[in-house]
Amino acid sequence: MRVSRNEVAMDAASAALGRELRRRPQRRRSATASGAFCQNAQAEGTTFDVKRWSHAADLSSMRAGLLLAGDVAQARDSITSEPQNPSDLSQDDRLVELLRFAVSDLYTDLRGAIGIAVEA
Repeated sequence: MRVSRNEVAMDAASAALGRELRRRPQRRRSATASGAFCQNAQAEGTTFDVKRWSHAADLSSMRAGLLLAGDVAQARDSITSEPQNPSDLSQDDRLVELLRFAVSDLYTDLRGAIGIAVEA
């Protein structure tokens, strides 16, 4: 959002990323489209909850990992070995969410949909 609105970055890494995004024509078009989306959404009164989005993205990636690995222990080990969490969810919260998903009907249905379900 910051890049699409030509706002100044608060740190050197963000400023470098902004320069790179503006330099490449394809990314510049994408940033322009993103900026228009953001402006329209804000004009309609939409608020952006980046923290909530970060949590949802973190949980989605963990669930996708478990779905593909098919092994809770491997997924757990992957989570506990990460040096930094992608979101500010605690490691315990992330593991609880992983286990909830592992025993859910949705997990079973998704495994069946991609053809890796275990027949009972």
